[in-house]
Amino acid sequence: METSRWLALAVTLGCMAANPAAGEPANNLLTIQMHASPWNAGKNAQVTLVPQKGRAELMFVVSGVPAGASVPEDLDVLIYPGSCAKRADTPAYAVGNPYVRGERVGIRQFYMTRIVPATVAELTSSDHAIVLRTGPQDGAVDIFCGDVKAAA
Repeated sequence: METSRWLALAVTLGCMAANPAAGEPANNLLTIQMHASPWNAGKNAQVTLVPQKGRAELMFVVSGVPAGASVPEDLDVLIYPGSCAKRADTPAYAVGNPYVRGERVGIRQFYMTRIVPATVAELTSSDHAIVLRTGPQDGAVDIFCGDVKAAA
């Protein structure tokens, strides 16, 4: 069962890359490896930015979160100007609940998606840091960060 869900996610990403939203070229599909914070050491995550009409869908695959954290429905996504090493004080976009879709793929892995009111082209026009944070009930701790580098 777990293999079929991973396969379905891969097929979905492939279809989205082959059929981008109007006005968004297929090469705007971007996958970013996220780095775990000290609070979540040893875990892995990645996010794929998928072009949609006038917005971007962020598709996350996450290997784990700190013990006791409510997932995936209570994880917040924040996008800051700058980088993980040096980001702005205030996020440009904050996407929390309600979530679009979240599903456990196994005991320690799950995927989720969020919609951001910015296009992939806008997000890659300058450096940004995508932060995955636990919800307020879990301490609002940054658990992953990934850098979106400005397009050359």
